[in-house]
Amino acid sequence: MKKKAQKLPKWVNICLWISGVIFVFFAILYIIASIYVSAWKIYKNEEFGFNFKYPTSWYISGNPIDKQYFDANRGLFWIDSKEELPLNGQDVIRSPGNVEIRVYKQPSTHIEEQMEQRYYSEFKIEEFGEKFGYVDEQISVTSKNLGRVQLFSKDAFVETDNYVYDIETQTYAENNNFLSSIKARYYHWIGSTILGSFKFK
Repeated sequence: MKKKAQKLPKWVNICLWISGVIFVFFAILYIIASIYVSAWKIYKNEEFGFNFKYPTSWYISGNPIDKQYFDANRGLFWIDSKEELPLNGQDVIRSPGNVEIRVYKQPSTHIEEQMEQRYYSEFKIEEFGEKFGYVDEQISVTSKNLGRVQLFSKDAFVETDNYVYDIETQTYAENNNFLSSIKARYYHWIGSTILGSFKFK
């Protein structure tokens, strides 16, 4: 005589159902994000030997990205959702989050100086095309305009034969409410995706 299959407890079924819904939700988000990123524009700079992807509605601004223009041996440009921007990267009229790229001529001590200012163990080594770089990502609570807000930041340092690249994305939550935090995380995701798309020859 066959035994009847033992039914799972109700709470187990509920947990399995919730887990399935969460999995489907994140799978849909992943597919939407992949389609969104696949439509981004690609910026290529043959002179410096790098390229990156950025949203089709965003802009590149700042100093010209060419070897003829360096201010105090440094080049500087931004990728931002706003077209006309001041040179101050932290100006309040900028987007909640963007990507700022500083290019230093070799020989440069910029990476060593950054290592001295932070805990070395915080850095991860990641691949950027044919080059490797040090990456530091942090989420912290900081003060801005006398309020306590979240700061999302990610920084990458990549060294080539002739230049050192400091690629940084920073996003501030405007305040502590839930919607502000979600908006900041969204901008941080875009900035991190741009940063991760950099490829060097």
